[in-house]
Amino acid sequence: RRRRSWARRAGLGEQAHFAHLVLLQHVHDFQHRLVAHVLVGGDHDRLLGALLLLLAYNLFWKKSFLLGNLIIGLLSAGPFIYGGLASKKVTLCLVPAAFSFLFHLGREILKDLEDHQADRLLKARTLPLKLGNKKSLVVITVIFSSLMVLVFWPYLLSHFNQKYLILSVLGVDWLLLYILWSMWKDD
Repeated sequence: RRRRSWARRAGLGEQAHFAHLVLLQHVHDFQHRLVAHVLVGGDHDRLLGALLLLLAYNLFWKKSFLLGNLIIGLLSAGPFIYGGLASKKVTLCLVPAAFSFLFHLGREILKDLEDHQADRLLKARTLPLKLGNKKSLVVITVIFSSLMVLVFWPYLLSHFNQKYLILSVLGVDWLLLYILWSMWKDD
Protein backbone atom coordinates (compact mmCIF):
# COMPACT_ATOMS: atom_id res chain seq x y z
CA ARG A 1 0.00 0.00 0.00
CA ARG A 2 1.42 3.38 -1.01
CA ARG A 3 1.40 6.14 1.54
CA ARG A 4 0.02 9.45 0.45
CA SER A 5 2.11 12.56 1.07
CA TRP A 6 1.05 15.05 3.72
CA ALA A 7 -0.02 17.43 0.93
CA ARG A 8 -2.44 14.92 -0.55
CA ARG A 9 -3.72 13.87 2.87
CA ALA A 10 -4.41 17.52 3.67
CA GLY A 11 -6.25 17.89 0.34
CA LEU A 12 -3.90 20.60 -0.97
CA GLY A 13 -3.82 19.26 -4.50
CA GLU A 14 -1.21 18.37 -7.07
CA GLN A 15 0.91 21.54 -6.80
CA ALA A 16 1.41 21.10 -3.08
CA HIS A 17 2.13 17.40 -3.61
CA PHE A 18 4.76 18.26 -6.23
CA ALA A 19 6.29 20.90 -3.92
CA HIS A 20 6.45 18.29 -1.15
CA LEU A 21 8.28 15.84 -3.44
CA VAL A 22 10.75 18.54 -4.54
CA LEU A 23 11.41 19.44 -0.90
CA LEU A 24 12.04 15.79 -0.03
CA GLN A 25 14.51 15.50 -2.92
CA HIS A 26 16.38 18.61 -1.74
CA VAL A 27 16.58 17.23 1.81
CA HIS A 28 17.90 13.91 0.45
CA ASP A 29 20.50 15.69 -1.73
CA PHE A 30 21.52 17.87 1.25
CA GLN A 31 22.09 14.76 3.38
CA HIS A 32 24.40 13.19 0.78
CA ARG A 33 26.34 16.43 0.27
CA LEU A 34 26.70 16.84 4.02
CA VAL A 35 28.28 13.41 4.48
CA ALA A 36 30.68 14.02 1.56
CA HIS A 37 31.55 17.47 2.94
CA VAL A 38 32.53 16.06 6.33
CA LEU A 39 34.69 13.35 4.78
CA VAL A 40 36.67 15.49 2.33
CA GLY A 41 36.44 19.09 3.59
CA GLY A 42 39.17 21.29 5.14
CA ASP A 43 39.81 21.91 8.86
CA HIS A 44 37.00 24.40 9.46
CA ASP A 45 34.85 22.56 6.95
CA ARG A 46 35.17 19.35 8.96
CA LEU A 47 34.08 21.05 12.15
CA LEU A 48 31.14 22.75 10.47
CA GLY A 49 30.33 19.53 8.63
CA ALA A 50 30.35 17.52 11.87
CA LEU A 51 28.01 20.03 13.49
CA LEU A 52 25.69 19.93 10.50
CA LEU A 53 25.86 16.16 10.46
CA LEU A 54 24.77 16.09 14.12
CA LEU A 55 21.92 18.44 13.30
CA ALA A 56 20.86 16.30 10.33
CA TYR A 57 21.11 13.21 12.53
CA ASN A 58 18.72 14.73 15.05
CA LEU A 59 16.31 15.96 12.40
CA PHE A 60 16.30 13.12 9.89
CA TRP A 61 18.32 10.01 10.75
CA LYS A 62 17.89 9.41 14.48
CA LYS A 63 15.01 6.98 14.03
CA SER A 64 16.12 5.45 10.74
CA PHE A 65 17.14 1.88 10.06
CA LEU A 66 20.87 1.71 10.89
CA LEU A 67 21.83 4.99 9.13
CA GLY A 68 21.65 7.05 12.32
CA ASN A 69 23.73 4.43 14.14
CA LEU A 70 26.37 4.49 11.39
CA ILE A 71 26.49 8.32 11.45
CA ILE A 72 27.15 8.33 15.21
CA GLY A 73 29.85 5.69 14.73
CA LEU A 74 31.45 7.80 12.00
CA LEU A 75 31.30 10.95 14.12
CA SER A 76 32.89 9.14 17.07
CA ALA A 77 35.76 7.96 14.85
CA GLY A 78 36.21 11.43 13.34
CA PRO A 79 38.37 13.00 16.10
CA PHE A 80 40.90 10.17 15.83
CA ILE A 81 41.10 10.54 12.06
CA TYR A 82 41.33 14.32 12.40
CA GLY A 83 44.15 13.90 14.94
CA GLY A 84 45.92 11.56 12.54
CA LEU A 85 45.62 14.08 9.73
CA ALA A 86 46.95 16.85 11.97
CA SER A 87 49.92 14.77 13.13
CA LYS A 88 50.55 13.21 9.71
CA LYS A 89 50.16 9.73 11.27
CA VAL A 90 46.82 8.72 9.84
CA THR A 91 47.49 4.98 9.75
CA LEU A 92 48.26 4.87 13.48
CA CYS A 93 45.02 6.70 14.24
CA LEU A 94 42.89 4.32 12.20
CA VAL A 95 43.13 1.75 14.99
CA PRO A 96 41.43 3.86 17.70
CA ALA A 97 39.08 5.28 15.05
CA ALA A 98 37.93 1.76 14.12
CA PHE A 99 37.56 0.84 17.79
CA SER A 100 35.52 3.97 18.47
CA PHE A 101 33.34 3.37 15.42
CA LEU A 102 32.55 -0.23 16.41
CA PHE A 103 31.97 0.61 20.07
CA HIS A 104 29.58 3.48 19.34
CA LEU A 105 27.79 1.55 16.59
CA GLY A 106 27.09 -1.30 19.00
CA ARG A 107 26.15 1.10 21.77
CA GLU A 108 23.70 2.98 19.55
CA ILE A 109 21.97 -0.24 18.51
CA LEU A 110 21.83 -1.26 22.18
CA LYS A 111 20.23 2.10 23.05
CA ASP A 112 17.70 1.57 20.24
CA LEU A 113 16.95 -1.83 21.74
CA GLU A 114 16.35 -0.25 25.15
CA ASP A 115 14.11 2.43 23.60
CA HIS A 116 12.17 0.08 21.32
CA GLN A 117 8.79 0.64 22.99
CA ALA A 118 8.96 4.43 22.63
CA ASP A 119 10.38 4.07 19.11
CA ARG A 120 7.43 1.87 18.16
CA LEU A 121 5.03 4.61 19.30
CA LEU A 122 7.01 7.17 17.28
CA LYS A 123 6.92 4.86 14.25
CA ALA A 124 10.71 4.79 14.07
CA ARG A 125 12.43 2.31 11.75
CA THR A 126 15.26 1.22 14.03
CA LEU A 127 17.11 -2.06 13.72
CA PRO A 128 15.43 -3.64 16.80
CA LEU A 129 11.99 -2.80 15.43
CA LYS A 130 12.84 -4.27 12.03
CA LEU A 131 14.73 -7.40 13.19
CA GLY A 132 13.36 -7.99 16.69
CA ASN A 133 15.09 -8.13 20.04
CA LYS A 134 16.93 -11.47 19.70
CA LYS A 135 18.40 -10.70 16.29
CA SER A 136 19.40 -7.22 17.48
CA LEU A 137 21.20 -8.79 20.44
CA VAL A 138 23.04 -11.05 18.00
CA VAL A 139 24.05 -8.03 15.85
CA ILE A 140 25.34 -6.19 18.94
CA THR A 141 27.20 -9.31 20.06
CA VAL A 142 28.87 -9.66 16.66
CA ILE A 143 29.92 -5.98 16.68
CA PHE A 144 31.29 -6.07 20.24
CA SER A 145 32.95 -9.47 19.72
CA SER A 146 34.64 -8.14 16.58
CA LEU A 147 35.93 -5.23 18.59
CA MET A 148 37.22 -7.55 21.32
CA VAL A 149 39.16 -9.57 18.74
CA LEU A 150 40.42 -6.48 16.89
CA VAL A 151 41.90 -5.13 20.13
CA PHE A 152 44.70 -7.69 19.73
CA TRP A 153 45.46 -6.79 16.13
CA PRO A 154 47.73 -3.71 16.72
CA TYR A 155 49.77 -5.66 19.26
CA LEU A 156 50.15 -8.67 16.98
CA LEU A 157 51.30 -6.36 14.16
CA SER A 158 53.84 -4.76 16.54
CA HIS A 159 52.24 -1.33 16.27
CA PHE A 160 51.83 -1.12 20.04
CA ASN A 161 53.58 -2.72 23.01
CA GLN A 162 52.51 -4.92 25.95
CA LYS A 163 51.24 -1.92 27.95
CA TYR A 164 48.70 -1.32 25.19
CA LEU A 165 47.69 -4.97 25.25
CA ILE A 166 47.18 -5.03 29.03
CA LEU A 167 45.22 -1.76 29.03
CA SER A 168 43.12 -2.87 26.07
CA VAL A 169 42.22 -6.23 27.50
CA LEU A 170 41.48 -4.84 30.96
CA GLY A 171 39.86 -1.61 29.79
CA VAL A 172 38.04 -2.67 26.65
CA ASP A 173 37.50 -6.42 26.54
CA TRP A 174 36.38 -6.80 30.15
CA LEU A 175 33.97 -3.88 29.77
CA LEU A 176 32.53 -5.35 26.58
CA LEU A 177 32.23 -8.79 28.16
CA TYR A 178 30.30 -7.23 31.04
CA ILE A 179 28.02 -5.35 28.63
CA LEU A 180 27.35 -8.51 26.62
CA TRP A 181 26.70 -10.57 29.74
CA SER A 182 24.35 -7.89 31.13
CA MET A 183 22.31 -7.49 27.97
CA TRP A 184 21.83 -11.24 27.45
CA LYS A 185 21.07 -11.74 31.16
CA ASP A 186 18.45 -8.98 31.10
CA ASP A 187 16.79 -10.40 28.00
